[in-house]
Amino acid sequence: MDSFSLRIPGSTSNLGAGFDTLGLALAIYLNLTVDPASGDDVGTLDLTGEGESSSPFGADNLIHTAFRFAASGEGVDAPAVRFTAHNDIPFERGLGSSAAAIVAGIVAFSIASGRGLSNDRIIELGTAMEGHGDNAGPSTVGGLITCCQREGAPPLVVRTDWPRNIRAVVAIPTLPIPTAEARAILPARITRADAIFNIQRAALFHAALAAGEWEKLGEAMRDRLHQPYRAGLLPGLAEALELETGGSLIGVALSGAGSAVLALATGDFERIGERLAECFRRHGIATAVRVLEVEARGWRRLD
Repeated sequence: MDSFSLRIPGSTSNLGAGFDTLGLALAIYLNLTVDPASGDDVGTLDLTGEGESSSPFGADNLIHTAFRFAASGEGVDAPAVRFTAHNDIPFERGLGSSAAAIVAGIVAFSIASGRGLSNDRIIELGTAMEGHGDNAGPSTVGGLITCCQREGAPPLVVRTDWPRNIRAVVAIPTLPIPTAEARAILPARITRADAIFNIQRAALFHAALAAGEWEKLGEAMRDRLHQPYRAGLLPGLAEALELETGGSLIGVALSGAGSAVLALATGDFERIGERLAECFRRHGIATAVRVLEVEARGWRRLD
């Protein structure tokens, strides 16, 4: 096989009420080059950027794990390759770094093996490996996705175009919230009232987008299933989630399982980012701000 290069976008998920359902691709990327390999080089990863000091470099890295997972799912042997990557997606901040790595590995297998997997199959494998299609979906097809997982069947994913003038303002605290901890804190059961609250707002999110009534998205991003429970995991998170919307600030939500917080906005992006970041800085937590376009495309081949 010849060498080739890929670009995979990161993502945000949930968007408030769309817990484990809604995902949005962001213009922040994992870039991957795949080369033929032999001997001890097979499966190795040379990584720069975010995670370079903590990600495994041997054949147990997440990209190669996904590569081999896809090969197993297709019932074939994995080609012998090695990886070189540059990553701009922060680790353990709810911005889809794991999903991007998994999609990168599956797409790399698809090309290296000549299998030519469809995007539906890539999402199916990515969801089977990670457990959640609301991150694998955006990294695969871009835009806004709605994911419905089914027992004993591939997930159903619908992609929707995103309005160009709504951007994502992301506040990224230096402290992570490990996904396992963020999941463990959630209750096993919820009330009917809380379920109805979220169903109404998840439906409102799509309806408001379709109608161009963006001022209603702030209410659509309110949530009772995960954000109230996770708010206690990081000082400042509760204040950030309760920022008053209006004007250019459309809505605020926890990005995935956190610790990043996402604001949707139509302007005044830097000031909105500083408002979010100040919620954490008041507690002595350094916080970076990124203003990101929504990525309309999913993975792409660069060469």
